[in-house]
Amino acid sequence: MRNTTKLLLTPLLLAAFSGMAQRGPAATVAVKNPVVDAIVKEGNDNSQLEKLATELMDGIGPRLVGTPEMKQAGDWAIATYNKWGISAK
Repeated sequence: MRNTTKLLLTPLLLAAFSGMAQRGPAATVAVKNPVVDAIVKEGNDNSQLEKLATELMDGIGPRLVGTPEMKQAGDWAIATYNKWGISAK
C-alpha cells in the first residue's frame, strides 16, 4: 500500500514542481518598465528598417568579402551614420 501511494504521489509532485520551474519567479509579477515601453513604441511607430534594408540589400546587393560591394556597403553605413550625426569611420 505504501509503494502505491508513492507511485501515485511522485508524478503529481513532479508535475507541480515542473510547472513552477517553467513559469519562473518573473512570471508571477508583471512590471511595466517605461524605458522598455518607449523602445517598443519607437520600434513600432518610427521604424526605418524597411527603408534601410531596401537601400542596403536591393541598392548595393550581396556583399562578399573583398568585393567592391562590400566597400560600397561600408561607405553607405558611414555616410548614413554621419547623416544621423553619429561619428563613424
